[in-house]
Amino acid sequence: MAVPAVILLVAALAVAATHALPLSLSGLTVVGPYIVLLLGAGISAWFNRSRALIVLASLLAAYAGFSLASELGPKSFALRAVSTAFAVLVPFNVLLALVFPFRSAGCVSTEIIAGFCSAWLKS
Repeated sequence: MAVPAVILLVAALAVAATHALPLSLSGLTVVGPYIVLLLGAGISAWFNRSRALIVLASLLAAYAGFSLASELGPKSFALRAVSTAFAVLVPFNVLLALVFPFRSAGCVSTEIIAGFCSAWLKS
């Protein structure tokens, strides 16, 4: 129980002690969350962890939507709608992932792809 606390403490001290990113790495502030979430989703799919895949995929979709909506301005309706959906749907997806029995990530990723395809065909 003490190891995660120590890791978080070291990370917090490292962030507080360092300065801003150099100009050559400034793009990581924009692309970094996408890379981390995609890598996490890929690793969870590789190791057949459906719950982690659902959580990471919903976080990725929410962050992408928030990034797109934030370009419209801080007072836009789109940003408020995405923030509300982010606050409601991501915890709901996590709850559903925890309540339903564990299935392999292959089944879940197939269902996600089938859902996207059926939504695309209906539009």
